Amino acid sequence: MMIPRYQSQDALDRRGSIGTLATIFGRFFRFLLPYWDKVLLVVLVGQANALIQLIPPLLSIRIIDEVFPQRNWTLGVYIVLASVGVELFGLYLGIVTGYIWEWLHMFVGYRIQFGFLRHLQKLPLSFLQSRPAGEHLLRATNDPEEISDLMVRTIPDLVVPFQTLAANVAIIAVIKPQLALLALGYVIPFATMQHLFIGWLRNRTKSLVAREQEHQGRFVELIHAFKTTRALNREATERRKLFTTWAREWRASWRAWWIEFFQGAALEHLAFLFSVVALPLLTIRWVIAQQMTPGEYVAAGWIIWRFVEPVEMIVQWFQETRLQLVQGERMLDTLDVKPDVEDDDHTETLPPTIDGRIRLENVSYAYPGGPPVLRNINLTIEPGQRLAVVGPSGAGKSTLLGLVCRFHRPTEGRVLLDGHDINHVRRSSLMRHVGVCLQDTLLLMGTIGENIWYGGIDPSREEIEGAARLAGIHDFVVDLPDGYDTMLGEDGNLSGGQEQRIGLARAIVRDPRVLLLDEVTTSLDPLLHREIGHSLRSVSRGRTVLMVSHSLLDIHDADLICVLNESGEMAQLGRHDELMAATGIYRQMWSDDQREAQA
Repeated sequence: MMIPRYQSQDALDRRGSIGTLATIFGRFFRFLLPYWDKVLLVVLVGQANALIQLIPPLLSIRIIDEVFPQRNWTLGVYIVLASVGVELFGLYLGIVTGYIWEWLHMFVGYRIQFGFLRHLQKLPLSFLQSRPAGEHLLRATNDPEEISDLMVRTIPDLVVPFQTLAANVAIIAVIKPQLALLALGYVIPFATMQHLFIGWLRNRTKSLVAREQEHQGRFVELIHAFKTTRALNREATERRKLFTTWAREWRASWRAWWIEFFQGAALEHLAFLFSVVALPLLTIRWVIAQQMTPGEYVAAGWIIWRFVEPVEMIVQWFQETRLQLVQGERMLDTLDVKPDVEDDDHTETLPPTIDGRIRLENVSYAYPGGPPVLRNINLTIEPGQRLAVVGPSGAGKSTLLGLVCRFHRPTEGRVLLDGHDINHVRRSSLMRHVGVCLQDTLLLMGTIGENIWYGGIDPSREEIEGAARLAGIHDFVVDLPDGYDTMLGEDGNLSGGQEQRIGLARAIVRDPRVLLLDEVTTSLDPLLHREIGHSLRSVSRGRTVLMVSHSLLDIHDADLICVLNESGEMAQLGRHDELMAATGIYRQMWSDDQREAQA
């Protein structure tokens, strides 16, 4: 089985702006589709609003050519009132359009963000850990909002201006066909200049987004490292690093701004030459030659000036979109990474009760782009057995545990639970029977009770307290003023041993048949080490246990001990006394542990 390769940005870079826009729409259109009726309504209302803006210049023809020559006060009043009515109706349509647009923007953004988060949660841990947290944060929070804005705005912001252009040309053609031809000729230099500037802006925008991502990533890292930087007195160093990334972002932003400034200036001057110089010179000549009435001259001038407005709207759309296209590419870069552990139509559901027999058959695993970290592992853990995995650092111990709980998918071989290949078992069904306690227990924002509840399937208060008793934390919790309702922060306000016991309680609150323990006693002092050891033996009774540890004192009483060598191969397998009787890695590791303990 092939490991999914993480797509680089190169494939996305080869697309042009139009190709990128089409790709983004193709991938994200499903989030907009449920609201197609509202999008259509925005387009229709926008079209109506654009069309009624053409009524005042047409009314002005009658004022100049009929009201003034005929001195018809009544007709003039009617025309003025009609103009006021048109303006108020246009204002109403603008309010309706703005309300619907904002509603769409919020709900489409919500759907994109949660769809992206759902995909992110399925990606390989190796991919998630290979990139800075700030990068994932930007892609999951800021980018969905921008893509929502792009999806909602693109259709009305392009359809309405182009329709307005078409209506302007049509009306000018009725007044004077030659003006329509000249107006259409304006589009050619405009489109040429726009194409050149968009290409330059796109490259600068990519650099700006990369620098922004670097700066945000550094900021997130700094926030997570407050305790470390304070302990090492490195606050000033981190501020200098943050300033360096900010300076890079500033320089990239400044370069992009200059191109955007010249783009706007060039296109505005082109519009000025067209609307204020070229066309008026022609229309004045026609009026003098009596080929156009004064009213038609005023109306044509008004429409010609309004002709520039939709062009400027299109320019503004391109300017605002250039950043969103890069953000869309950034999201696609993550969305194109395929989950290596994903349920499909062929997955099965485990029965409500299982024995808990684990079997690894010819299992090998390699991280994407790297050498194998596990090689040809064959191992069987009988129901109720405690198997410990030991070996030097980098031998693949935690990776082996991750394969059993489907953090990873084997590159070769398979992992069986009661004869079921876990890669063909629905993950929710698998984890109903598997409890996991990791080395670093993450306490979530909430109460102690909520942190334990998090590991179960809507457990009752009695089940939460029962798990806490097995983990040896219940007595401590009930002595707190608020008991299980004591609030915890992200970093917790407990000792390392107390946090680890809460992690144990969270792992067993669903009463799993299989328990996976990854270095749960690492970094604890000897007293806490022994206390957690008692808790581990308590929670392990009657369960199939796979535990990883650097300390052989924690696992010497295990039913089986699997020893991995530095190449990720199983070098030894047996009980403690059997491995001590043989010459090998385990006996050497035990001797090293004893010397360290005596020292």
